[in-house]
Amino acid sequence: MQNEIDTEPILRKMFEDGKRVFVPRYSKSGMEMVKLHSMEDWENLPLTKWDIKQPYLKDNRENALGCRAGSDCKTGVAFTKDGLRLGHGGGYYDRYMKNIKELQSVSPSLSGVAFKEQVVNNLPTEDTDVKIDKVLYAD
Repeated sequence: MQNEIDTEPILRKMFEDGKRVFVPRYSKSGMEMVKLHSMEDWENLPLTKWDIKQPYLKDNRENALGCRAGSDCKTGVAFTKDGLRLGHGGGYYDRYMKNIKELQSVSPSLSGVAFKEQVVNNLPTEDTDVKIDKVLYAD
């Protein structure tokens, strides 16, 4: 999204370092994290109606739920230093992370990436919100 950190340099570095890279794919039924094969794969992804790059739903891609835990880096509208995250209101990440915690014995490390202005002292929360482990931002 235009008001969020550009994660493309992070993806590029991950591919350079030989890491496996997964990106969110949304549908009416929820969200999954699916594998990207290369930066060229990323660059050729179609845009959703929200101008977010995402693999086609019909593309057969490896799902992160089948992998051992690693780390997950997410953007958002706002964060607190103690791990609260305000997204765009769909609850996709929260439901996905709840699912991971139920299916995997070790949860991934959850990091938020933000502009300094997105880090606030308090945010409204709901019982379904999943806290992240740390927020990365320039200070």
